[in-house]
Amino acid sequence: MTEKLRSSLAFLVLLLPFQLCAKATAVTIDELAGICEKMESAITDISFQFEWYVMPAPTIEQLAQEVNMPPRYVRVAKDGTYNFKVAAKVSGAGLHDPNIPLFEYLYVEDTSLSLNYLGVVHEGVLKQSYDGNALQFLTIAKKPKASSSASIYKDRGTFNIGPSPLDYMLLSFRQKGYHTLLSTFLREHKSHIRLDDTVEQINGFNAIRLDFLIEDTDQPYMQVYLSPDYGYAPVRYKHTININKGNFLTFDVHSLQKVAEGLWFPTSGMNHSTDEDEVQAFQVIGDVVINQGLTAGDFDIEFPVGTGVDDEIQGREYIVKAPEQ
Repeated sequence: MTEKLRSSLAFLVLLLPFQLCAKATAVTIDELAGICEKMESAITDISFQFEWYVMPAPTIEQLAQEVNMPPRYVRVAKDGTYNFKVAAKVSGAGLHDPNIPLFEYLYVEDTSLSLNYLGVVHEGVLKQSYDGNALQFLTIAKKPKASSSASIYKDRGTFNIGPSPLDYMLLSFRQKGYHTLLSTFLREHKSHIRLDDTVEQINGFNAIRLDFLIEDTDQPYMQVYLSPDYGYAPVRYKHTININKGNFLTFDVHSLQKVAEGLWFPTSGMNHSTDEDEVQAFQVIGDVVINQGLTAGDFDIEFPVGTGVDDEIQGREYIVKAPEQ
């Protein structure tokens, strides 16, 4: 991680306790539902590049213990950059079905360096793509030995998106383990939502707060902070892990980029839990591009010559050969 980013994160952590209340905004839950609905429907496809950090970085021994494997089979990340694009957001009604994905097409490319227990550097690229019909995996090893392998499946269920800035944007709102629309939830469960429209400071943003209450109690199981200065984009998600012990999982946005009129995308942030020392953070590199008109063809992966392919759809294995001259 760069010293600049580390200093920025440290400053933001120090800033958290000093929250100053300000004048309340004149907004209702119904009005917020309408504002959120406009933001939710504004993105049909999006692409961006980002870096992801874990602080403190886990050791090989810690990872080996977590996965219950000998250290010699474990590698620890040294560096990594992710290219990400998704497209064709499904309808609001579909988001209530846990079997329907948030996006129809997905692509993630992870370029990374890692170390094994002997200190050997491994360099490679992992590409995952789902074009609406087939799930493709491509692994390219560059160091210590060059090789490539690929798999093709019909089921998209094994697609591993992993952590990304999408976890911090409006569309990351979830209930009962699957995505739903915040606008719809605000309208349908208004009696169990408390709006505190007193403006307070969250990571340098002016923000108001929505408390999602456990039925028959005033205890919030989740809080969402929205910034009126940025079109009511979310700047914090706070999830309750254990109310009695005061344990929470918090997703904090530290910067936003305007991607369209009235629409902002998180470009840096971090998540942390009160019962763990580890902090995870991200930083978007370059511009966030939306609504390019991406289609299924933009999500196909080209396998390099020499790649060994296991195609479960066709029921065969083969080596990619160079086209005939």
